[in-house]
Amino acid sequence: MNVADQLRQGARLFDDVHYGGREGTEAAYRTLTELDERCRRERPVAMAAP
Repeated sequence: MNVADQLRQGARLFDDVHYGGREGTEAAYRTLTELDERCRRERPVAMAAP
């Protein structure tokens, strides 16, 4: 799964707990912290202009 897909999934997890009133889980927490670490490690790549 690429980072963009993981960010969308992470945003959904956050929204479900923060705005949706769902219970946070340890697995969701681990998923978000791993995504955070991945984003810190990877460098952004400029997209080519169309």
